[in-house]
Amino acid sequence: MEIYKGASAFAGIAIGKIQFYRKGEYQLRQHQADDIKTEQRNFDIARRHVMQTLKEEYDSAGISEAIEHQVLEQAELLGSGSFLRAVQSMISGEKVTAAYAVQTTRDELNGTFGNLKDPSIKERIHNVSRVSDLLLEILGKEEKKINLGEEPVILAADALSPAELMEMDKDKLLGIVTRKGSATSHTAILAKSMDIPCVTGVGIPASEEEWEDTVAIIDGYTGTLYLEPDREVRREYEIRRKADLVEREALLKLKDEKDITLDGKEVGIYANIGSLDDLNSALYYGARGIGLLRSEFQYLGRESYPGEEELFQAYKKTAQTMGDRLVVIRTADLGADKQAAYLEIPQETNPLMGNRGIRFCLDRKNLFKTQIRAIYRASWYGNLGMMYPMISEEEEIARVTPLIESVKKNFDLPVSIDTYKSNVAEAALLAGADLVNDIWGFLYDPKMASVVKKYGASCCLMHNRSEAVYENFLEDMCADLEKCVEAAKKAGIEEDKIMLDPGVGFGKTYEMNLDVMKHLDLFSKLGYPMLLGTSRKSMIGLTLDLPVTEREEGTLVTTVMAVQQRYGFVRVHDVEKNRRAIQMTEAILRRA
Repeated sequence: MEIYKGASAFAGIAIGKIQFYRKGEYQLRQHQADDIKTEQRNFDIARRHVMQTLKEEYDSAGISEAIEHQVLEQAELLGSGSFLRAVQSMISGEKVTAAYAVQTTRDELNGTFGNLKDPSIKERIHNVSRVSDLLLEILGKEEKKINLGEEPVILAADALSPAELMEMDKDKLLGIVTRKGSATSHTAILAKSMDIPCVTGVGIPASEEEWEDTVAIIDGYTGTLYLEPDREVRREYEIRRKADLVEREALLKLKDEKDITLDGKEVGIYANIGSLDDLNSALYYGARGIGLLRSEFQYLGRESYPGEEELFQAYKKTAQTMGDRLVVIRTADLGADKQAAYLEIPQETNPLMGNRGIRFCLDRKNLFKTQIRAIYRASWYGNLGMMYPMISEEEEIARVTPLIESVKKNFDLPVSIDTYKSNVAEAALLAGADLVNDIWGFLYDPKMASVVKKYGASCCLMHNRSEAVYENFLEDMCADLEKCVEAAKKAGIEEDKIMLDPGVGFGKTYEMNLDVMKHLDLFSKLGYPMLLGTSRKSMIGLTLDLPVTEREEGTLVTTVMAVQQRYGFVRVHDVEKNRRAIQMTEAILRRA
C-alpha cells in the first residue's frame, strides 16, 4: 500500500479503479456544421426517406384506421408545419448539424408539452418523437460526452479544465485526483457542485501506467490517496463510506424544513451550479432556487461559439425545471483558467486579473448580445435573473452616464439608450438621453413605460417574441405591436413620442424576416413612425451566403426598401453609404 498526500478540494470517500485521462484521447461533443447547405441537403434526403417509409406503412394491408390516421399525421409533420420549419430554421440560423436540430426540436416540444394530459397533444408529441427517431436513424446521433468507459472510475490526470470535467458523465466519476490545481480552482468548485470527492496536488508518477487500473481510495476529508490499500484499510473506508451515506440521509430529512438561523431569521438557501445536470439535484436537496448558474461552461469543450438557439434551449429548460423559483444566470465568465482554442484569448501575465468576465464580453460584443438575447427569450418560461461577472449595476450605470453626458456636451444630436432595465434607462435619461429603445416594447419590465413618461422621453418599441411560433405571422405581429402601443399609452406617453420597429432578426425565422421585408407597408399602416434595423443581419448573410463583414450591399437594399415605404429611421453600421442610398432614393421618390 502506498499513501500520497494532497489538498482536499471536496470531502467524501471514493473507492475504485484508477483511470488516467490524457488530453486529446477523447471525442468532444460537436454540433456546429461545417457546411450548412450539406446539412440542409442531408435533412431533406432523410426527410424523403422517412416519407417513403411512412407511405409504405400506410399502403400496407391490414392496418387499422387509428394507425392510418397516425401515419398520416406523422407524414404531415414532414410535409409542412412548425416541426419542419423549426428544424430547417435551426440548421440555417444557428449553423448546426441536421441531427442536432432534429434532436433539439424534439426535446423542446417534449419538454414544453410532454406533461400535458390533453389526448390530442399527447398524440402529437408521440408523432414528433417517432418521426424524429426515424430521421435520426438516418442522420445519426452525435456523441455528447467524453467516454470514460462502462464502469465508474477514479479519474487521475495531470490537470483538468472545467470544460473537460463538464464533458464527462457524472455517473462514471467516483472521484478525481490531479497533479496540479488547488482547492479554490474552478475545476475543484465544479467537482464540489457535482458531489465528487476530489484531491489535488498529488505526486502522480511520470510513468502513469504504474497506476492504471489500480484500486485506490480517495479520502476527500484529509486530502489523502491510498494506492492498493490493504484489506484492513479498505474495510475501514468501506465502513466510513457507509457512515457518510447515513449522515447524508439524516441531513436530507431536513431539506424541506424552513431555512431559519438560531436567532430566528429566515434566509434563502440557493444552489450554485455549473450545468443543467445539477438542476434536479438542486430541487431534490430543497434549494429555494439557483443563486448562480455559471453559464461559461456552455462555451467550453467545443470548437466554436454556441448559437443563440442552443443557449436559449438550455436556459428555457432551466426556467421550466425550476418553475417559480428564481434562477440567476451569470453571463459567461471566460478567460483566466476557462479557455477554449476558438476563443483565441492572448496569454497574459496575470490572467485572473486580466481580460476576463465582463471585460472579455465587452470585447466580444456579438458573443455577449447573443447570450443576452437567449436569456431574454427564455425568461418567458420562468423566473430568470441575470448577473454580470465582475461588475455591479452601479458600475453599469456609472459607465453609461458619462458617455451620454459627453455626447450631449459635444454634439447636438439625439441620444438613444438601448436597455431593457428601467433603472438603467432612468439613469441614462437623467444624464440627457432623449430616447429609450426597448427590444421587448415595454412588455418585459413593467416599470419601463412609466420611467419614459416621467422624463418626457421618446421611445422605440420593437417587436419580439421568445419563440418564432405564430398562428398567423403578420397578423400576430401587428397585434403584438398594438399591445406595445397600449402599454405606452396606459403610462400616459403621448402618441407623437412613440415609434415602432418590426424587429427583424428577433423572435423570427429566416423566412419570417423575409416576409417582414416584403410587407413593410403593413406596419406603416399602424399609424406610427417606423424604424428598421437590418444592418448586416443574418437574414442578409443567409440569403447571400456572406460573412458579417461583407453584407453592405444587402443592407443598402433593405434601407432603400424602408425609405420607399416611408420609414422615418434606419439603424445601420455603414452610415455614409446608407446616407447616400437614402439621398438617391428620396430624390427619385420626389419625382414620382
